[in-house]
Amino acid sequence: MFHVKHLDRKPSMATLTDFVTAAMHRGLSLHSSQQQALELLVQWLATKAPRVGLSKYNTPALVWQQAIAPVLTVYDIIDMSTVSTCADLGTGAGALGLALAILQPDLPIDLVDRRQRAADFVQLLSGRLDLSNVKVICAQIHELREQRANGYEMVVMRALASAETALSLGLVVVQKGGYIAAWHQCGDTGYGKPGSEVEVVGTRGTAVPGLQVSVYRRVG
Repeated sequence: MFHVKHLDRKPSMATLTDFVTAAMHRGLSLHSSQQQALELLVQWLATKAPRVGLSKYNTPALVWQQAIAPVLTVYDIIDMSTVSTCADLGTGAGALGLALAILQPDLPIDLVDRRQRAADFVQLLSGRLDLSNVKVICAQIHELREQRANGYEMVVMRALASAETALSLGLVVVQKGGYIAAWHQCGDTGYGKPGSEVEVVGTRGTAVPGLQVSVYRRVG
């Protein structure tokens, strides 16, 4: 059965200070360079991403609360320090994958999107952030098998598709024993019935009302 752990309502995380404090509670100590990178990321997502149609969050406070803060919840479910390769599927403006790349500078992360404008945007932004652990790939998810034959130890996604479609796409490139982390709306009950190829590791609510993170391990 699919169980959701209901946590106390989380305080707003609309500033860098809020985020750094929440990160510290999860054992993440962010250096000044990481904090500066996060501030630049938020600035770009608030000012430039809406102009090219890749985000609806047009103020730093909205970006912190809606796009960046939810990333931390995955640390409540698994030990991210054990992950060696990761891909952000359908990266869009890159909020999820780039935030993880800043938090985990030793973790290679591929940002994948089939849209050239999204790939161009995150390529430019990752360069401005000077993230050596990021690679941008403009491709369909099914095409990743040709570029990454061994798959990834973890794939992450947010609002990629319905539960059945999103999980099936994750299974295309995740290794056996690897993780799929999906940020999704609470009302999408399909994430509670993932099928026989994965097992549920855990689900947690995020700082955004109605938004959850579900993590699965591939077993088939």
